[in-house]
Amino acid sequence: MVRIGPDTSKRLPRHLRNEDIPTHTFTPPTYQVELLDAALHRNTIVCLGASSGKMFLAVMVLRESSYQLRKPLKEGGKRSVYLTDNETFVDQQVQIIQHHTDLQVSQHLNKDSIVTMTTEKWQDLITSNHILFLSSHVLNYVLEENILHPSEVNVLIFEDCHVVNKDPVYAQILQKINDTSLECKPRIVGLTSSVTATRCQNPAELESTISTLETKLDAVAETSTLIMSQRYGMWPKEQIINCDKYEDTTGLVDQLENILLDALEFLEDFKIKEDEENEKKSAMIHVKSPKLLYVNVLIFYINLVLGVQLV
Repeated sequence: MVRIGPDTSKRLPRHLRNEDIPTHTFTPPTYQVELLDAALHRNTIVCLGASSGKMFLAVMVLRESSYQLRKPLKEGGKRSVYLTDNETFVDQQVQIIQHHTDLQVSQHLNKDSIVTMTTEKWQDLITSNHILFLSSHVLNYVLEENILHPSEVNVLIFEDCHVVNKDPVYAQILQKINDTSLECKPRIVGLTSSVTATRCQNPAELESTISTLETKLDAVAETSTLIMSQRYGMWPKEQIINCDKYEDTTGLVDQLENILLDALEFLEDFKIKEDEENEKKSAMIHVKSPKLLYVNVLIFYINLVLGVQLV
């Protein structure tokens, strides 16, 4: 694929190249693009409060990896798995992926499908779809029965990945993945709105929780260097206005200059009479003249007026 346009030999880092993100479907903040770049290069844990941010990462990772999904499994193709036990928003998430990709998506979160579906049906389902939304119990069953091998999965997305620290079913799934050779392991993307299921006020406990989660997922908890400035920083609109040379046609500038110069001359000639004792004290402690402040103020405004004339 050849890119037409400006010289691409010196391109910005990916997280600063917003032109690579389809603006007609997404308008992501810069920090989300930086997190996406991390998720495409290594196993990543991302903590984002907004569900739209997590969905953006999921969709874009799936799109970037979709070339592996278009081949049949028998020809070395792969499948992607979105692991979630939350049925509330699954229909909406499936629709978003279908809207932004041309991939076939199927969802099976009900435990009953383990009993009702035969191995042949599961194989047909996996063959005819590119992305599978599965619950932890269903995925564990599919891997246990060798219906889908971890090496046949290119991307495994964990929604609410913090559950890994407590749910034994997730531990079984991860054990099966860890038993796979390194080059055949799927890329893991852990999404969560909170790395702790409960309120945590102890920094040491929080660090330990994140470290444990990273170890179990064999991933790195990522944060963007741009997220604080993007979320809380000001984004002013700048405008450059070229001003013509100022010409005073009213005589006001000359009048102001004369007034200020007269006042300055008056202050310089004006002397404050002090008694002999106070004069000696002022000399000993180097007290500045009380009129110096007013002289400096007048000089400032005189320069300001003269500056207007010289612009």
